Amino acid sequence: MKAKSTPPAPPQYELKHRLTGAIIIVSLGVLLIPWLLSERDGGAAKRTTVEEIALPDNSVRDEGAASAATGWIVQVGIFSRRENAASTLARLGQLAGGDFPAHESQVETAAGAPATRIWLGPYTSEAAAAEANRRLHALTGEQGFVTEQVP
Repeated sequence: MKAKSTPPAPPQYELKHRLTGAIIIVSLGVLLIPWLLSERDGGAAKRTTVEEIALPDNSVRDEGAASAATGWIVQVGIFSRRENAASTLARLGQLAGGDFPAHESQVETAAGAPATRIWLGPYTSEAAAAEANRRLHALTGEQGFVTEQVP
């Protein structure tokens, strides 16, 4: 009679083998997925430009504000395109029955590019400017930047 043979035991995979496999799979995904999903134009990825930027007040130089009064203001944004600034200014004029004192001033960004800054105010206190910023956010979903206006 023949002795009954037992099938060979399946190989035991240790934790380090599983972790090594997982790291390889994740690495391939991180490298290949962006490459597969990117739009390529002659081998170079297309870049988009920012049309509207909101910068802190210290990154621009004013060339003349609409009001020389000191106080607190809410900076709504800085726009590189004049038509975007004009539409934002018009929209702010229509909000809350014209209750927002919106102004514009021509500024120069830190990079030297001309831009238009849209701001609300001036307000007599930081608390009043913060309240205007809160109302702006509630009406438009946009968050302004409260800063002190200097002459």
